[in-house]
Amino acid sequence: MNRYALTEPAQQAMIHGRQRALIRLLRREGVLPLGGKRILEVGCGSGRVLLELLSLDADFRQLAGVDRKVGSLAAARRRLPGIRVAAGDAACLPFAVGTFDLVVAFTLFTSLRGTVHEAAAELLRVTSPNGAILWYDYWPGGLTPQQTFSGCRIAARRVTLAPPLVRLLAGAALVAPVEALRILNTHTLAVIRHA
Repeated sequence: MNRYALTEPAQQAMIHGRQRALIRLLRREGVLPLGGKRILEVGCGSGRVLLELLSLDADFRQLAGVDRKVGSLAAARRRLPGIRVAAGDAACLPFAVGTFDLVVAFTLFTSLRGTVHEAAAELLRVTSPNGAILWYDYWPGGLTPQQTFSGCRIAARRVTLAPPLVRLLAGAALVAPVEALRILNTHTLAVIRHA
């Protein structure tokens, strides 16, 4: 059994909760609609988040992904043929200054070793002056968006109920109400903009 499979009720509950919070935050921060925006996902893996962005009306031709794992990029190409994905490192992105309107980093910063501030500077560098960075990452013991992007304008919210609790509650219609309390949430969702 793969507990991260989309067929698992707990995984479905976590993804749906994150999507609800994501849509609310993107609306409130004026990031929606995504159509026509140039979007890069750094640490795109197999392309699951890029696929989610398409469901939020992102333009297929405006999406790009970068990951340092070649195997993950092959999976992304199979999942999303035609989307530009390239090998690259978050601390040295192969794009010009201000190329993207939205740069997406889902669980990127908790996977970096020693290059967090370099990666943050790179994400800011490739984000257009009026663009935004979308952050979703595990927060206990990790850096917060405020620590990582000091001096930027940040709208953040704690989301995603602790996964072990979701696995206990999934299917019981209790995940959303408990998640709304935010005290047991383990991730931060944030929109980060240039100061």
